[in-house]
Amino acid sequence: MLHVDVKTGIAIPPDKAIPVALFVNELIANAAKYGSPDQRSEIWIGVVGDDREISVSVRDRGVGCRPTSSPTRARDWGCVW
Repeated sequence: MLHVDVKTGIAIPPDKAIPVALFVNELIANAAKYGSPDQRSEIWIGVVGDDREISVSVRDRGVGCRPTSSPTRARDWGCVW
């Protein structure tokens, strides 16, 4: 299930929108692929902003990081602390 909450009226120039869209697409694909062992992912996407700043968030209700994960180890970069 996909939940989307986007503030209306946000204008993003194409040179900024394309890389952001590619990044968000990758986050969604990873959440769908790895977030739930039974492949029934629940993903939230949020976009808020104003004339100066835009915030994009992607989260899921996935299995989370391993207890031994560390932000200092390159292979654990898939987890956010």
